[in-house]
Amino acid sequence: MSTTSGERSPRFPHISMTPARRTARRGLVATIDGLLIIFATALAIALVIRLPEGSISASDASLILLMSLITRLVPMSLSAVYDIEWKRANAWDLVVLARSIAIGVALFTSVLFIVNPLEWSLIELTQFAMADVFLTSTALGTSRIGVRVAAEWKMRHRRRSRGRVLIVGAGDAGAQIARAMTEEVGAGYVGVAFVDDDERKKGRMVHGIRVLGKRTDIPQIVTRQRVSEIWIAMPSASGKVIQETVRIGRDAGVNQIKVVPGFSTLVSGVVRLADVRDVQIEELLGRDPVKVDTTQVSEFLEGKTVLVTGGAGSIGSELCRQISRFKPKQLVVLDQDETGVFNTKRALDVETGGQIDVQPAIADVRDIAEVDEVFSRFKPQVVFHAAAYKHVPLMEDHPDRAAKTNVFGTRTVARVSKMWNAEKFVMVSTDKAVNPTSIMGATKRAAELLVKDMGESGNVSFVSVRFGNVLGSRGSVIPIFREQIARGGPVTVTDPEMRRYFMTIPEAVLLVLQAGAMGDNGQVFVLDMGEPVKIVDLARQLILLSGLEPDKDIPIVFTGIRPGEKMFEDILSAEEDTSATSHDRIFISRTGDAITSAEMTQGIKTLSSAIESGEKKAVVSALRELVVTFRPESKMRPVREVREEMQATLAD
Repeated sequence: MSTTSGERSPRFPHISMTPARRTARRGLVATIDGLLIIFATALAIALVIRLPEGSISASDASLILLMSLITRLVPMSLSAVYDIEWKRANAWDLVVLARSIAIGVALFTSVLFIVNPLEWSLIELTQFAMADVFLTSTALGTSRIGVRVAAEWKMRHRRRSRGRVLIVGAGDAGAQIARAMTEEVGAGYVGVAFVDDDERKKGRMVHGIRVLGKRTDIPQIVTRQRVSEIWIAMPSASGKVIQETVRIGRDAGVNQIKVVPGFSTLVSGVVRLADVRDVQIEELLGRDPVKVDTTQVSEFLEGKTVLVTGGAGSIGSELCRQISRFKPKQLVVLDQDETGVFNTKRALDVETGGQIDVQPAIADVRDIAEVDEVFSRFKPQVVFHAAAYKHVPLMEDHPDRAAKTNVFGTRTVARVSKMWNAEKFVMVSTDKAVNPTSIMGATKRAAELLVKDMGESGNVSFVSVRFGNVLGSRGSVIPIFREQIARGGPVTVTDPEMRRYFMTIPEAVLLVLQAGAMGDNGQVFVLDMGEPVKIVDLARQLILLSGLEPDKDIPIVFTGIRPGEKMFEDILSAEEDTSATSHDRIFISRTGDAITSAEMTQGIKTLSSAIESGEKKAVVSALRELVVTFRPESKMRPVREVREEMQATLAD
């Protein structure tokens, strides 16, 4: 069990010291143990022979003491007992101690009964052995427990404290947090109470902290215990539970509310205080976690060469990260942003420990020669096409650029995928392709139609996956709001009634992988994004998470709808135009604007000519010809709103 300078014992990771200091520490603790053993054995002798009336010579007593000392210290020295730092001991450390003491007891008792140096009777030997075992074990055990208790008492009664913490959840995560508060020197947090909705836990003590009630009791406990922070230690709780707990805590006057991450996100599986983080906006959406058929996705990706276009972007880089978990033979990260590709590859190498062959590829998806060169080198079997322009207002002013990238870039990658006999091509699309009112939406719908048309011939399976806004992607509303809050406001929202569907990047990507695995040729999948969220509510939540008050500390200003934007987005179009799949969050779109191959060919020619002419109106006109549902001049309303209005009229 030797360790070198700066190393930690693999069995006891809290130990870290130089060899000289370690040897000195072992010697000191062994000396103390020796004195305790001698005292306990001498007391046992005195109890059995009733000194001073009994007769035993000093040499006989010394022999017994020596036998006791050797048979106890040798097993303890050969085990890990002297490597344990007892002020941070755990249950396993106590098992190690108990095992070494038991071996010592067995050795001493065996030697005593076999040798019997004092020629005691069997009754005297048994009485002495029982007394010695009890006294020695008590002395050795109590000394260790005393060190642990003293350390915890010192930590709990230190003067300097950063916060009085109420822990929500008295399960494994909560217990680890409570323990970490007493173990991590200088942390400065004091756990004052637990709450747990399990009635059976009420009144119990967890590492010295009592469970005082349920989550509904938080306001009273906050007042009584002078709570300054609330830590939510429920890694498996749903979004709705997290959201409700945050609301209760805020209503009780506590602004510092943090969460313990799930065990699956931790490298060691052990929760440390440094792992506790602020509540994220994603956790306040009240969404249940996404589940996928990992077997199906694994069969889709494992052992294959997978290429991701737009691999440096928010969606593309997350696609790469999630794909790497399914053990592809090779992962090709393609983007024209060389810095982004470099950073993505470096992050993947660190996360996978270099176990996945990640290959960078710098290329422009609009350049067929560059894309062909990448395919000729790697010959990908699965292609995820995430490269696209996505900013609605910007694309209104640059329809030619949007068409070049979103339509012709898609055609280029799809055609090359076909040339090199890829197995499957999966295009990442958007809800803005449904009844588009923007250039960006129209180009993405055109790309969907193009991908579907490409699948009409050949062996490559072409599918598209459509979803709405993702939280935290580059250029999305969340980073903008955070930047505005950091500057002191104002936070700008287009309209108080503006609503969007939101999903986290990881869950959107997981569903893209699942849809890609289950997709048949020509299908357009749409993801169930849950309920739409008001953008202004999102802004208020972010301001509150920053510890500030909306409209008081940070003003909210409404700026008006920008060109090409809708008040609402319809991810599923009309309900009767979709059909279910084997996954409850993935649907198949059955829209009525599909066109023939001949119409697609002519539409692409017209669009190409319009781009070459340099006339923006010509590009818009060509897009309208290609995408019959494109209405750039109208302020279209979602199908649900129209239906509700019609029902109200009929009811009158």
